[in-house]
Amino acid sequence: MPERRWWIRFLPIWTGQQLSLIGSALARFALVWWLTVETGSAQVLATASLAAVLPNALLFPFAGALVDRWNRRWVIVLSDAWSALVALGLAILFWTDLMQVWHVYAVILLSSIGGAFHGTAFFAVTPALVPERHLARVAGLGTASEGMLNVLGPMLGALAISILPLHGVMMIDVATAAFAIAPFLFVRLPAAVKQPQEAGAGVFASIREGLAYVRSVRGLVLFLGAFALTNFISNPAYRLMPLLVTQHFGEGAFGYASLSSAWGIGIIVGGLVISAWGGFRRRISTVILGAIIQGLATALIGAAPSWAIVLAIVGMGVAGLGNSMTNAPLSAMFQSGVPDHLRGRFYAVLGSIMMLAQPLGFALAGPVADAIGIRTWILWVGILQVVIISGLLVFPSVRRLEQMFKLAAMPSRAAEYDLEPSTAPTRDS
Repeated sequence: MPERRWWIRFLPIWTGQQLSLIGSALARFALVWWLTVETGSAQVLATASLAAVLPNALLFPFAGALVDRWNRRWVIVLSDAWSALVALGLAILFWTDLMQVWHVYAVILLSSIGGAFHGTAFFAVTPALVPERHLARVAGLGTASEGMLNVLGPMLGALAISILPLHGVMMIDVATAAFAIAPFLFVRLPAAVKQPQEAGAGVFASIREGLAYVRSVRGLVLFLGAFALTNFISNPAYRLMPLLVTQHFGEGAFGYASLSSAWGIGIIVGGLVISAWGGFRRRISTVILGAIIQGLATALIGAAPSWAIVLAIVGMGVAGLGNSMTNAPLSAMFQSGVPDHLRGRFYAVLGSIMMLAQPLGFALAGPVADAIGIRTWILWVGILQVVIISGLLVFPSVRRLEQMFKLAAMPSRAAEYDLEPSTAPTRDS
């Protein structure tokens, strides 16, 4: 199909995925609300969050290795079907009044299995659907959609549970999964490129190869380490926002809702900006600028005095914009830079690194915030993010990370990227 008509094949797939995400958002809201009403326990909600994160982090390496060996189209179809089957099980439990709290943990665990395979396969298959020069715009559109879900998801979920029984809300999730599956039944995608040496390799050998590839791209380990560190400190800080609203600003649910909506609106604006603009020619510049903007905005939230919650709301919106500016071009850079036969494994390594940082951060954030105060913790999180990300600019290999991907694939072309062959060791010292 000519490049100028790529969207004819991609648009139905993307639209189906977004409709499915809406159904999942409604079901997720209904499930969290049921837990809140039934238990009123923060520990139950925290355990549910942990049940969603840890299995994904542990499964990602295996999902990446298998996605690179299997037919990616069918991995996506079966993952969506698996999620629909889990939602159907929830609907039956609610319909028969058999639902218990432990069922939620089981359901989240089962959903995370499908999610690990689905996310990895969709990341790996996108470059087969979208021309390389449009990847950043498509990623920007995806982050804008994510922001829209952050804004509208809770409202649509509240509306759904006000007019439907819980099993009816779960059936919406089942029905919308059909929109995600249907386009893939009619679109043929190129198979992943297999390397000769992979034919007899086992799953663990494939995982090791994915890790070896990450180490082979000079500057990549340093780059991923820095972003994992910022995830380690920033994700728990954002989870503490409800306490900042009540304890520092003295506001209630409306104040927290305003912060949450501002984040979603910022993501939408940032995603649309990247979708229209595409970012700087060097995508890494857009990535680092976005992360610095998010850090500065987070510091602004922490610095806002108790009478200026509006300042924190503005900071939250700008932080969401910076988050979009980081994630959209970063996804495009990885999708275009990583060889096709390693793309699933690379995404799996990336997902494991970022997800494993979160539970460790949650364990640290509580005691530290209690010791120095939530406002001070959020302020320092923003400052540290700016320092950590700005520090990456010191390293030439990080500033030229896109060229380093190409160099790892073809070391003989070092001169083309103005690099001496002797400067192509596998990682920064």
